[in-house]
Amino acid sequence: MSVPILIGTPESPARASFAHVFKPTKLPTQTDADLRYSIQLLVDKADQQFMNAYMTALTAAYEEAVGSKTWGGVRPQQGQFKQPLRDGDDPNVNKGRAEYMGKWVISAKSKLEYPPEVYNTNNVRLTSEEQFYSGCYCMAAGALFGYSTGGYGIGMLLNGLLFVKDGEKFSSMESPQETFKNFMKPAGFNALAMPGQNPMAAQVPGFAPSAVPPPMPNMQPPVQPGYNPMTVPAQPAPQQYAQPVQQQFGPSPLAAPSPMPAFPQAPPLPALPNPGPVALQPVNPMAQPFVTGPVPPPYPQQ
Repeated sequence: MSVPILIGTPESPARASFAHVFKPTKLPTQTDADLRYSIQLLVDKADQQFMNAYMTALTAAYEEAVGSKTWGGVRPQQGQFKQPLRDGDDPNVNKGRAEYMGKWVISAKSKLEYPPEVYNTNNVRLTSEEQFYSGCYCMAAGALFGYSTGGYGIGMLLNGLLFVKDGEKFSSMESPQETFKNFMKPAGFNALAMPGQNPMAAQVPGFAPSAVPPPMPNMQPPVQPGYNPMTVPAQPAPQQYAQPVQQQFGPSPLAAPSPMPAFPQAPPLPALPNPGPVALQPVNPMAQPFVTGPVPPPYPQQ
């Protein structure tokens, strides 16, 4: 069993935070079986009408859990059981979010098979995060129920939401414009339209502006009168320096050495006597003189 509860009114709506009402989410350590639709509702602490309605529903859900097998007759004291309402001024709750200050924070969830229905005041069903988002103002229909899994507690089921009006969107991250606002010029500022100014000077705190230096003139080397770079001056002859050096230090050790002495010439060879013409005898290649040594006897006839 559960106890119905309505949070917010058209005149004093709640504000949506961490609105995951179109796509279920889970913690990184959880499985797909733990996927839930969820939302946090911020209500002004000055809204006494809300507090009266909440305490009435909480008391009814408490008694129902005690009288059923959920708690089995156990009556936990205040602070000994969990509940969906928390104090937005608690640092452990707001975690530095200024929009939580001075608010009551109510957490509501629904299982994957029971997605909440979201409408606007024109009875048009909303289906995207562009239409219903964290930061808008809304009313919420839910129900309080008791549980004992992981300890005693009372939770809130999320049945449906009504979009009342727009509000500034909440984000877990700053926008780039907010992050870099101290380094950005106002809209429409044109740094190039300011002659003689460094366009980065006003974007970096503590950077003193300085004038842009003028362009460098076309520098030319100084030219002496009558100087012609294409004329090569005459070089002094080596003889002008050789004589004084020799007179002061003697002959240069690097001077060319004296010529080598000539070796004595050998006497000419005596002329050989001329034997005169030599008569050549005809040679018969078949003659016996070509056979050296004794001539063997002829073989005896058979």
